[in-house]
Amino acid sequence: VERLYRDAKILSIGGGTTEIMKELIAKQIKL
Repeated sequence: VERLYRDAKILSIGGGTTEIMKELIAKQIKL
């Protein structure tokens, strides 16, 4: 859950580039 909050902060700061990071993180969570 903490990671999701951190990701939200990153998304608000980064914008488009963080969207790619979010996809990579999502894949890691599935693994």
